Amino acid sequence: MTQKGVLAHRATALSAEGRLDHVQLFRVLACVGVFLSHLAQRIGLTGRAYSIANFGASGVYVFFLLSGFLACRTKELQPGRDRFDTVIYYLKRLFRIIPLYYAVICFYMVLYSGILHDAPPDPGRLYWLRFFFITNIFIPADGYFWSNRGGTWTIGLFIAFYLLAPLLVRAARTLWSALCLYACGILLHYLWIGAGLAEYGMLIFYLHYFLLGMLAWRLAERFPPLKAAAMMAAVALGIRLLIALSGQEGEYFMNLSWGYAVLLLVTGNFAWKRREKGIAKVFQKLDRFSFEIYLVHGAIVECLTLLQARIALHPVIVIAILTGLTAAGVWAVCWLIERPADAVCKKLVAKVRARRPECARPAG
Repeated sequence: MTQKGVLAHRATALSAEGRLDHVQLFRVLACVGVFLSHLAQRIGLTGRAYSIANFGASGVYVFFLLSGFLACRTKELQPGRDRFDTVIYYLKRLFRIIPLYYAVICFYMVLYSGILHDAPPDPGRLYWLRFFFITNIFIPADGYFWSNRGGTWTIGLFIAFYLLAPLLVRAARTLWSALCLYACGILLHYLWIGAGLAEYGMLIFYLHYFLLGMLAWRLAERFPPLKAAAMMAAVALGIRLLIALSGQEGEYFMNLSWGYAVLLLVTGNFAWKRREKGIAKVFQKLDRFSFEIYLVHGAIVECLTLLQARIALHPVIVIAILTGLTAAGVWAVCWLIERPADAVCKKLVAKVRARRPECARPAG
């Protein structure tokens, strides 16, 4: 097979909506990293051990990167699709995120306002409406309580990105357009900071991470892993040089995101030898429930924080509580929230497909 044929075969394989093992690997490691960073705080790690564990907090930026990467691969957003596919895309993404998110927010509301009665005053007087209407992506809150209950600050960003994804994927249809879009995202990021608006419009501040994932996809689609990774490294070096020449300070997580993008591309050919056994099976399970683990463990951490303020707990007990209750919570939300939500989503998707004219149905 010629080089052109190899690349065409690779692009076809990437575009097929199957499981990408290296993406699965990154998603699980990001989820575990966030979990460990919160666990380290609760068991009182210090020094080098804490620094290593706390590095896992950067997993949220891996999630941003992967969201942009996979958006370009989503079948409903491919060229030739119509408004019916866009509606289906929105239904799938929102039903995946919103039901569990609102369940967790209701848990916090009952805990802090209904049981403990210690929810602090909100200067903006929005209180729990901040979370229900996800206002913190454009209206900042003073203090942690009303801005990031249970580590939920990322949810609004994901929702905002998914709402824009059909337009962004269309704008980043080619490698060069994806590169230009990413450069615009970086420029907008620094202009937003320069205007003193960093706390407002969180999506504008963080959008470049999603756009980096889209650029990584276009590179993966067009080039073999090593060449794609080398080109990503060259892009990162060029942008870093431009940032320095402009007199701006480099940012830790931005630099880190470039490293993650390079690693994502380098591992493009990774595949489990036997998916049905051993560590591959464990990673598949963790990947399947990564979003649930992400939100549920935050709620358990909140409860542990309150408990530890009153009772001294041995680190082993803290580990057992956080791990055990997270597992139990994930099982509960899957049965009580996600399965019913998925059933409703499938019915709505079927209705949307039924309304599509026969002539507008995509081939295959």
